[in-house]
Amino acid sequence: MQTENKTLETRFDDAQRAIWDIQAELGDLAMALDEITNDYDSNLTLTARDALEYANGKTDSSVGQKSCEFLCEHKRIMWLVRTARTYCEQAQKLCEGASV
Repeated sequence: MQTENKTLETRFDDAQRAIWDIQAELGDLAMALDEITNDYDSNLTLTARDALEYANGKTDSSVGQKSCEFLCEHKRIMWLVRTARTYCEQAQKLCEGASV
């Protein structure tokens, strides 16, 4: 019985440490995703027309510049980031519930 309790305590301690490690990793992941979102998300309406005008020399347009940089990849990147962030938040909640 004592050996069984010791095994259970060891497994519990290992699981607890794993949860703490996962929480730390998730915190880092969330910080990285926030940084990507801050760098690449935009409330500007990016358009192909603005991108083309920017590429043709209208370089005073911030919308054109952002459109050139992100139009093709922006929606895909932001979808991936938001999806990853959602999974991160859910995993964080699971870890918090498991560590109680």
